[in-house]
Amino acid sequence: MGLVMVSGQVQDERDGSGIAGAEVRFAGPSGESSVLCDSQGRYQTKLLPGFYRSYAQAPGYIAAAYRTPVSYTHLRA
Repeated sequence: MGLVMVSGQVQDERDGSGIAGAEVRFAGPSGESSVLCDSQGRYQTKLLPGFYRSYAQAPGYIAAAYRTPVSYTHLRA
């Protein structure tokens, strides 16, 4: 099986703005990996399909944890 592109944005829940420099970590079947968010709070990484525990953290914010499924999605035009 190949890798799946995973992307998202870490946002401040008060106003929805992206959190620059936030760290997003994924722990799952392929081990652990982490990625830093860009200036808009966006991130992108590649993972093997499976269930992951994802964590987002940034200075001045309370860390958040989620159970994140990663799978292949087929889109049709």
